[in-house]
Amino acid sequence: VTMAKPRVLLAITAYNGEAFIERTLDSAKRIDETEAGVDVIVLDDASPAHGFSGRLAAMFAKRGIGYYRTPRNLGIPRNVSLGMLAAVEQGYDHVIISNSDVLYPRNVVNQLVRAARADGVGSVTAWSNNVSLYSLPNDDPDTLLADQDVVDFVSDSLQGHYGDAVMDIPAGISFCVLIPTAVVRDVGVMDPVFGRGYCEETDWSLRSLAAGYRIALAPGTFVYHSGRGSNLEAGLVSHEHTSVPENERIIDLRYPMFRSQVRAFASSGILDEAHL
Repeated sequence: VTMAKPRVLLAITAYNGEAFIERTLDSAKRIDETEAGVDVIVLDDASPAHGFSGRLAAMFAKRGIGYYRTPRNLGIPRNVSLGMLAAVEQGYDHVIISNSDVLYPRNVVNQLVRAARADGVGSVTAWSNNVSLYSLPNDDPDTLLADQDVVDFVSDSLQGHYGDAVMDIPAGISFCVLIPTAVVRDVGVMDPVFGRGYCEETDWSLRSLAAGYRIALAPGTFVYHSGRGSNLEAGLVSHEHTSVPENERIIDLRYPMFRSQVRAFASSGILDEAHL
């Protein structure tokens, strides 16, 4: 008996960012579906740029991509939660939450789904060039990496080396993270206390850890991320800041050990070895 392929909902969260979203959509349509069937939806958080939503709708119709625009701006945590809930309610096996300023390699879904089969895994984050701790060192990634063929080459090379291995990490990052819908049912969605965004996926990761799940990185796949596009557009972060201090304080109160756990992980040498 042949088992039905798992179904994955790729939920791309968008807020303005017309400069890069079309490239992301074209990249999404090239994803290899050997391991899982993939449907793509873009969740537009009431982008205020004049005429943007209308042009988005046309982009999606042309590519056969789902589109939902919220009636008012919800902020990142609630918009991400919409994607998680849609995947649960529509019977998908996994949801991938992703930013709109990325390039996916062909192998991204195959690799994330394989990694999610490891024992106890509750979420799988992809490796990148601009994702906090989980970045391969790179002086100027936009020069050479912002290219579909290069992203495929890098990710295929990593797959050749790491296969479907997983690395346990302190927290996932929702620039491109796969979560089994069974885990969403158990752990819940993002906490709206994080307002317009930042740290919500850290909180979710640590809640999943408390529920007994592993937080994993898939070193066998690489997603290019131009970084902070939507958040700069939204005025959520400045060019000097990479996070929101008020939200970091919530994390410090809820998880007083977390910062020292991240420091211990960073200084353990595990990442340095993986980079090599």
